[in-house]
Order: sequence, then structure tokens, then C-alpha cells
Amino acid sequence: MSENKTTYESLDGKIAPEALLKDTRGKLQMVDGHGIKQEADYDDPDKLYGMLIARIQKYHPSADVTQIEKAYNLAKKAHGDQKRKSGEPYIIHPLWVAIILADLEMDKETIIAALLHDVVEDTRIGEDYIKEEFGEEVALLVDGVTKLGRVAYSADKLELQAENLRKMFLAMAKDIDGVSTASLGEVFTDAKEGFAPSTAEACVRALDFYDIPVEGKHVVVVGRSLVVGKPVAMLLLRRNASVTICHSRTEDLPKIMRTADIVICATGRARAFDASCFREGQTVLDVGINFDKDGNLCGDVDYESVEPVVDAITPVPGGLGSVTTSITMEHTVSAAEKTIR
Repeated sequence: MSENKTTYESLDGKIAPEALLKDTRGKLQMVDGHGIKQEADYDDPDKLYGMLIARIQKYHPSADVTQIEKAYNLAKKAHGDQKRKSGEPYIIHPLWVAIILADLEMDKETIIAALLHDVVEDTRIGEDYIKEEFGEEVALLVDGVTKLGRVAYSADKLELQAENLRKMFLAMAKDIDGVSTASLGEVFTDAKEGFAPSTAEACVRALDFYDIPVEGKHVVVVGRSLVVGKPVAMLLLRRNASVTICHSRTEDLPKIMRTADIVICATGRARAFDASCFREGQTVLDVGINFDKDGNLCGDVDYESVEPVVDAITPVPGGLGSVTTSITMEHTVSAAEKTIR
């Protein structure tokens, strides 16, 4: 491989996503406005995959990469002999997209979706297969990128994909997580523009999905952060709930929690709330993502002791985290579509 890691670029100055990581630009033979690489300069897919795993393990040393490897092998096989306009195997493109996202320290599901993001559109593999093999969250992410790619462009396919990624980064800049001062201001002033923080919105969406009434109900929010506690309280006030915000210094906290119809725990303290904090008839949303002393992922609520007591409770893992990811992806697509209109 050449030391000049020049990648696809067009005459109008647009650079493919992977060019964000290249070291230098070399001179390419131009054909129909596209740079064509010599075969000796092609990136080796397996070496790029090794680079991807190295990046992931740098920020997540204990990560299980089994599913990532499975996604890579599937994408490589599915794209088969497909070529990029540079002449390289097509698998190079999703690999570089995944590497970019790994540099942003994205989670495993996002990396897998990056590797598979063109599989549904460009090969015979369908969405149902992706869902069956990699889970609903990955399938939703792949579907979101596919829908983003269906927005009309006059550019060819490769330029379209580069533009898609650019729009997605623009969407990130527009605060798809909803945690900027501007976005939070809109939540607190009941404005209809922008996005609420994804986790706060996930709480409300979960209640809606399971037809749990909010209007007139007493909701206790344990946690006062600007990411979850305060914004979810404001969102529920919009629904005419009576909201009490508590925190670590609230006196008689278990007693107050037991008075609620709905309890939302967002303190970031592993298994801080046991069965003594709850009663029959309650709905409990556990927002916490923690690790206990044994290194096990857990929520703020002691699920094993609380689940038999209350009417409904979200588990950790497998609860609101997936909903939050889906909402963030929805925000991404929405922001990107607004950007290109």
C-alpha cells in the first residue's frame, strides 16, 4: 500500500467521508470527474478492519467485538465484487465510515450499523435479516441511514453517500441530543422547535407506548441534571402531570418516592434504590447506567428486589437505552432532512 492514503475525491472539491482521516493527498488519474487509484494503492479491507478494532478497544478495552466481526464479514461477502469508482472493493467505504465513528467513540450498535449501512440498499440482504442477526436497534439505525439516502440528489451514488455522512455530521452539530443551552431553553419555554434531550424524551415515549396515563398523576423524578431530571420534568408538566423533583439531599426520599404513581430514577448511582423505596401500583423508569462492584452493568434501581413489588419497571440493560438510541437517530434524520431542504 502506498504511504499516500489518497482516497476518492471529485473535481468539484467534495471529499468522500474516509478522506477525513487520510494523511496526505496524492495526484490521481481523473475519469469522469473521479479519482482512480492504482491497484497497488488500494486499501486492504482486513487491515482497515484491524484499524477499526484497535480504535474501538482504545476507548472500550473490554468490548466484545464478536458482532462487529460478524457484521464486517457479512458486509464483505454481501458487497462481493462491487467496486467503488476509485476501483477499490466497495467494502472499503463502510469500513472507513465505521472508523470515523469509532474515532467519535460511538457505541457498538452504531459501528455495526456503519458496516451494514449499504447492505440493505445495495445487496439482496433485507431489513428483517439484519434485525434477526443483529437486533432491532441496529436494524433501526441501518433503516434510518437508508431513508436518509433516499432524499433526492443529482449526484451519483458515491457522492450521495459522502453527502449523507456530511449531513449527518451537520445534524450532530445541530444538537440532536438536545443538550445545548438553546435546545434546553426551548424545552423550558415550551417551544416547539428543536429537540428535547433524547433520554428525557425516551421516558415520555415509553410511557406513551405502554399507554400509562400521565395527566393528573404524581411523578417523582429523582435527579436534577440538565440531561434527564429537569427536562423530563418539564416534558411531563406539558402533559399535565404533577411533578416532584428530588435529589441526593432530599429528606425522607424513600417516603416521597412511595407517594408517586410514576418514579423516574436518574441519579447515576448503582442499585441505590431497593424495594423499600417503592409500593404496589407504581411504574418505575430506571434511567441509570452504572457498573456495580463486580463490573456488571446495572441501573439506579435494584431490579431484582423491586420488580416483584411494582406494576412495571424498565430493566438495565435492555430498557430505555435502546429507546434513547432510536430517538437520537430519529433526531439525526429529521435534522439532516431539514438541512437539505
